[in-house]
Amino acid sequence: MRLEDVLVKIQKIVYEQIAVKLDFDDILIENGFDSVSMIEFIVKIEDFFNVEFELSRLNYKLLKSIRTISEYVYQLLMEGKNNA
Repeated sequence: MRLEDVLVKIQKIVYEQIAVKLDFDDILIENGFDSVSMIEFIVKIEDFFNVEFELSRLNYKLLKSIRTISEYVYQLLMEGKNNA
């Protein structure tokens, strides 16, 4: 899976979550995400990509945008692929 694929899929998950199409660099908390919807969003991403976010990494910088989350998920996918 390419980073571009992750970006597009997470963008679709965002749309399903808040019914607004955001660009990859739009700030999520400025566009309808609150703490509860962010948790639901993370769970959907974890389920779809079969990854687990490290609790110590959950912060504003990581959860800022589709791009920052996608880069992290892509990193997790590549680490899992290398460990397989």
